[in-house]
Amino acid sequence: MRAIVTDYIDPSKEELTLKLETVPTSLPPDRMLRGRVVNETGRPVAGALVEPRGAKTSDRRWRGSLPGVDAASGTDNEGRFIVTSADAKLGLDLMVTAPGFAVKPVELLALNGEEHEIRLQRGATVLGSLMSDNKPVVGRAIGIVQRNRSVGQFVGETTLATDEMGQFVFPNLQPNQSYVLYTLCSGTREEPTLKVRTITTGENNTDTDVGDLALIAGKTLAGRVDLPDGAKLPADAKIRIGRDPAWDSCEVAIASDGTFEILGLPQEVFTVNVTVAGFTIDNSLLRFQSIGDSRFALRLREDRRDLVIPLSAR
Repeated sequence: MRAIVTDYIDPSKEELTLKLETVPTSLPPDRMLRGRVVNETGRPVAGALVEPRGAKTSDRRWRGSLPGVDAASGTDNEGRFIVTSADAKLGLDLMVTAPGFAVKPVELLALNGEEHEIRLQRGATVLGSLMSDNKPVVGRAIGIVQRNRSVGQFVGETTLATDEMGQFVFPNLQPNQSYVLYTLCSGTREEPTLKVRTITTGENNTDTDVGDLALIAGKTLAGRVDLPDGAKLPADAKIRIGRDPAWDSCEVAIASDGTFEILGLPQEVFTVNVTVAGFTIDNSLLRFQSIGDSRFALRLREDRRDLVIPLSAR
């Protein structure tokens, strides 16, 4: 049967009825990708999610939106799946996900009538604990992500919260790759934070224990946006900050008087993005490295409560 991708469903509030369509069997080979997902010993993996992420035709190679291609497919009890395309394709990029296995990116499997075998592995594990004042930090949001984010290799971020002992376990990561580990910032809470840590995962089926990681007090970034004389701050004005190499950002509203405050930040370099409809940053007055009309870079070493962001009308 052909898989269906839905919007988020709250089963406690609505009843869901889905009608699955039969995958057509009369399509020509160049419009049907057949495959089989197996584990490390060759046994079938049922219930794996197979998502097309890119394609190639005789005159084009691209990644992203794939009109006419099934949004996803699921493997049956034999690990088999079929992805169909309304138009002829030479190949499709896939992302294969299954519980208990490392995510598997696959590039340009041919649509030629043959069944392709995709072998999943358990992957590597990173574990440790978060401590503050020699006490475990319970329920702290933490994330891990690859440093290499090139197309065809990047599989995305994984996040969780520490348990009652302050411990975290990230299983099924890509083996032998460089990762960054970091706590997530909410922007609205004063909480201890972890500066980005770089970790290299081990071989498949191995653990990397990073031990107890000490958190430090989060810093505050606060200030105001400075509008031209007589200008009024539009509704929904926001400040958003991002971090690299962490895969993390947070956003706060700018108050009606132009002030803002972002709490719980690590001592790192941030990109600051200002979203104020009808205005851009006045780079002639900005004292930081500009990254376009609405962004600039800032290094935060200590609390900073006097940041002024000059704006000008578009």
